[in-house]
Amino acid sequence: NERKTVSLIGIGCRFPLAPNKNEFWKMLQQGRCAVSSFPENRSNEYENFRSLYHPKRFVTGRICTLGGAYMDNIRGFDTAFFKISQQEANSMDPQQRILLEVVYEAIEDSGMTIEDLQACRTGVFVGVMNLDYGVLVTDKNNIKNMDQFVATGVTGSIVSNRISFCFNFTGPSFTVDTACSSSLTAFKLAIDNLQNGDCEAAIVCAPNLILSEIMHMTNSLAGLLAPDGRCKSFDASGDGYGRGEGFAAVVLKLTETALTDGDDIYSEVLACGLNNDGADTVPMTAPSSRSQAKLFRMVLERSGLQAKDVDYVEAHGTGTAIGDVVETTSISEAYCESIPHHSRVLRVGSVKSNLNHTESTSGLAGLIKLALMIKNQSYVPTINVHTLNPRLKLAEKGLMIQTVAERWERRDGKPRIGAVSSYGFGGSNAHTILREINSSSESSSLSSSQTATHVLTLSARCKDSLRGAAQSIAKWLTEHEDLRLGLYDICYSLNERRTLHSHRIAISCETTDEVIKLLNDFAQDNKGWEKKVTYGVSREESQKLVFMFGGQGPQWYGMGKQLIENEPKFLKTILEVGKLLKEMGEGWDLVNELNASEENSRLQELVIGQTATFALQYAIARLLISWGIYPSAVIGHSLGEFAASVVAGALSLKDALSVVLLRAKLQERCPSNGAMAALGMSKEEAHSLLEELKLENTLSIAAVNDAKSVTLSGDRDSI
Repeated sequence: NERKTVSLIGIGCRFPLAPNKNEFWKMLQQGRCAVSSFPENRSNEYENFRSLYHPKRFVTGRICTLGGAYMDNIRGFDTAFFKISQQEANSMDPQQRILLEVVYEAIEDSGMTIEDLQACRTGVFVGVMNLDYGVLVTDKNNIKNMDQFVATGVTGSIVSNRISFCFNFTGPSFTVDTACSSSLTAFKLAIDNLQNGDCEAAIVCAPNLILSEIMHMTNSLAGLLAPDGRCKSFDASGDGYGRGEGFAAVVLKLTETALTDGDDIYSEVLACGLNNDGADTVPMTAPSSRSQAKLFRMVLERSGLQAKDVDYVEAHGTGTAIGDVVETTSISEAYCESIPHHSRVLRVGSVKSNLNHTESTSGLAGLIKLALMIKNQSYVPTINVHTLNPRLKLAEKGLMIQTVAERWERRDGKPRIGAVSSYGFGGSNAHTILREINSSSESSSLSSSQTATHVLTLSARCKDSLRGAAQSIAKWLTEHEDLRLGLYDICYSLNERRTLHSHRIAISCETTDEVIKLLNDFAQDNKGWEKKVTYGVSREESQKLVFMFGGQGPQWYGMGKQLIENEPKFLKTILEVGKLLKEMGEGWDLVNELNASEENSRLQELVIGQTATFALQYAIARLLISWGIYPSAVIGHSLGEFAASVVAGALSLKDALSVVLLRAKLQERCPSNGAMAALGMSKEEAHSLLEELKLENTLSIAAVNDAKSVTLSGDRDSI
């Protein structure tokens, strides 16, 4: 397989009982189920659903269940954050509104900033099946309330284009509808676009809300819905699927780029594939084990793996009488038939037992579950399996349903590998294989940084949101005691891998406990937080900044020592300069000279002092720039002109360093009896003075500073 692999680096999701990624993982670990009755707080929709309820299926114009997995709050939206007017937001499908928020959360989770994604070709790939809000808004009884924003507010194509517009992403942007396999189909298309070079980063996402009774009604009539509104995956009582709501988003990059950028990778995508059942089964909505198995084999071949390498399959697993039997058969045919009986039992599960069938979002829901299992090295249970469906014949097929939470052990030291499937009821199938990968972010921080003082920053669009962010970070740190030693890494991610907003805080801290207390003090507006937490609001138009670089003479023993100890980026630049010095034949070590004791310091020697000053100036400038502090202009005096020129891009580091060295060595050869003097007079007056004192041969005007200031240079006695 010569195609470059892709990695998943960011996750955002919002499901019933699980408003974010961390809560979703807890829900999976604890084996909780999100199924409830239709929410009464959606008063209009609730009355419609209740009035149409009939306990039996196949009744025209009726719905057989009020059960489902429904989200608590779908109304709120931060219009100011996304720069959308309240009027336009009112005409937007809440699927668009919430998806914008979840996409932003996925970007935050990825460690990339909005500016990073704007600077490259970022594609947006959305899977959408239901557009219930459009049905409601364009109803003939609502025509009088329609405005100019309805056209873009309820159209499927705009779901992807809205994301591209709001975040100014300029890569491919399109919406896919293959029914329930929409999001995993969009995922496959994103992989293709990344591998083909059509985009450098990709957002794949999907929404699903149940706002209209139409899909409930048609699915009840077709006999697809379970009367209790619940997915009973792999259970003997499976009699249809239960509908669910949810939003999911992932951020993707080529694996080689993600590793180079130091991204925290959830898993590597080894291969994806799509196919369709064609006319293999009748009716069209019936699944085909032959088509599914054919797809699995194709993806397995693309991945370069053998069937025995796969530990787990996240199945579609809707809990229908036919679907589970067909799917376990196809999984067994592709992943178990070539393996000696009982030499490996393949684990199978389905997130639909927790969330119900989230339709267009379901493929990504399963993918995120699998990615989190790989990242956390744990299996989570498929729940509500009281009596296994005997028609599945799991033992014969070499399969087992994962019904308990347990550690996912590596087999023979090999990476953890799993697959995920998603099928549309029109026969469109999608399948992908994920593999564990060790990313550079898992390496421990520099030991010198573990006990140093750190700066932690947070930002938001308003002070209330900033307080909420502070509380969330404090809660996360409290719950993840195992990560407390990585305070440097946490500060790095928050400081350098988050989009900057106008309201900001900065906290200087040495321990995680100190950070938690100060974040909570700020979040709760506790008395005295201002003494420890710096809060400010940046201007829309930032003031211009100038970096000034001084000349020779200000060097001092110990300069740069604390920065070398506490700032890896500063040290990296100093080491870069030191390496160039070695290549130029210098026999002294820059780091050693900066770290030398006071009695052994040679910073007052011309060559070492001037070179160290240049290196220090350049390294400080690079450090400031890495923090997002950019100069609009630079200015240098004497020796400082060289560092200024490198920062401005006028000279390369190597060229500037070679000139600094040569200049210092030439100065070193000059007579040691020289001196300089600054005079408060014009150039003409200085000439007259030298003539009067008959010193023209031993002194000269070295610099004309302004109309009434000159500098003389020459013999010390003459000065």
